[in-house]
Amino acid sequence: MAITLLEREQIQKVFIAMLNAAPSITYLDQLVGYAGRVDVLARDLGETRAFKSIYPVALTNEEFANKFVANFVGKTASAEARAYVAEEVVKSLEAGVSRADTLFNVVVALQSVPDGDATFGNTKLAFENKVKVANYYAITLGGTATDLALLQGLIANVTPETDVSTPEALQAAIEATPAGTTGQTFMLTKGLDNVPGTAGNDTIIGSIDTAAGN
Repeated sequence: MAITLLEREQIQKVFIAMLNAAPSITYLDQLVGYAGRVDVLARDLGETRAFKSIYPVALTNEEFANKFVANFVGKTASAEARAYVAEEVVKSLEAGVSRADTLFNVVVALQSVPDGDATFGNTKLAFENKVKVANYYAITLGGTATDLALLQGLIANVTPETDVSTPEALQAAIEATPAGTTGQTFMLTKGLDNVPGTAGNDTIIGSIDTAAGN
């Protein structure tokens, strides 16, 4: 199934917002079918164990809202602005809107914030920077990780000030995060392999599937 750059970016944004993690190429390949219907993706991610490990069902509406704001907004907005978002999340939940739909609506609202906005401009910029770092990891580097903590680490230190203007800057941003030390996974073949390696701790798998002729 073909996917456009915009559709892929929308999938990445929802994944990042819901799981506070960068989607690897492994996950992007699995999520291509959500192109053009990322609202459904948000609902489905909201039912995963990964989402519930971050936001347990037992949390009150207030606890859920505060935790989401800490993850999604962080220090990119003032205490007053963070409190406002938390209050809006609670209002949405109390009105019967699901957690997943509520968070999706926050992501949609953030996209309408003007660049440089005094209240949420930095929140929007940090989010966009996370998308760029995540895209570089998944698409340019072909990162295949599926460990949630690792993928969260990839964007953990990305801020509005993070330089994402060049491939070199994006590589530096990845290497500056806890996940930057993890490296990539390489599968050896029966022939003479040339494994380039990365700056991280790479994994080299040497098992051979004789049935497949590899």
